[in-house]
Amino acid sequence: MGLDRARQTASWLLFPLLLGTCLLTAWRMLEAGMNEAATLGVVSLLAITVIALFERTLAFDVDWNRSRSDLLTDAAHSLVNSYGARELFKLGLPLLLLLVLPFRDAQQGSGGGPWPVELALPLQVVLAALLAEFGQYWAHRFAHENEFFWRLHSTHHSPTRLYWLNAGRDHPLGVLWVFVCETTPLLLLGVPADCLLLFYSFESVHGLFQHSNIDLRMGWLDWVFSGASLHRWHHSAVSAEACHNYGANLILWDIVFATRYLPADKRPPAAVGLEDMERFPQDFSGQMLVPFRWKREAGYRTSGAERPSRAGDRV
Repeated sequence: MGLDRARQTASWLLFPLLLGTCLLTAWRMLEAGMNEAATLGVVSLLAITVIALFERTLAFDVDWNRSRSDLLTDAAHSLVNSYGARELFKLGLPLLLLLVLPFRDAQQGSGGGPWPVELALPLQVVLAALLAEFGQYWAHRFAHENEFFWRLHSTHHSPTRLYWLNAGRDHPLGVLWVFVCETTPLLLLGVPADCLLLFYSFESVHGLFQHSNIDLRMGWLDWVFSGASLHRWHHSAVSAEACHNYGANLILWDIVFATRYLPADKRPPAAVGLEDMERFPQDFSGQMLVPFRWKREAGYRTSGAERPSRAGDRV
């Protein structure tokens, strides 16, 4: 009985406690003058360690803890996309904006825009997250409703199980598309560097939780965050279920645009992945070539290739 109660308590408290600890750690490191790479590295490592541990002790689906010859593929994606491509995009996008908009000071934190720097930093982070999510929501939704962009995003839906490491499974061009839509408004508004760092820390930790194989109980937080219970439906192999819950971190815009989906009368999706997996490559190099070898007749017609009916029930 004691063990069951401890597991139940962990199910409710793990997400808010770990997310809060990681954000507080990032804030303290920022105040101590640590650079962005070190701060994000420490925060991500802390989150990965705890989440990986709880996937073994508080699993949502025990079978998802068994390797399906996907570890090397997911590790390569994480290195290339999460810690390679995104860092290059963070460096390159401000410089590109400086070339396109020479009047815009590309130095983050310069106050060169109308951003309300007088607000308390936590409130700035909340505002940044809301604005970034709006761009991310439409970039993500468009990737499911437009075949060209689905080519770039389909790799993210290719895992047949969800766990922390495949949070980074994606195509670099797909990552770039979402990153530009998400981050450009923040840079143009002059969001300061400390706010961006805390937002990126939040995004990193939340992404790990979102794909985690942990039996989390979120309660009313499922109306705030786009957490694992919502995101599993987004990875459903059934098209009508998958084209919902587009939020990367927050679920607000899914609520506003009627794409939130968390049915109370259904069990979580029995299968995750693409509707037609037979010919979709499962190795890293093959997945990098997917957008350039796209053929519907070759088994690439998948869960997001066509817009589903909007008549499905939503909660």
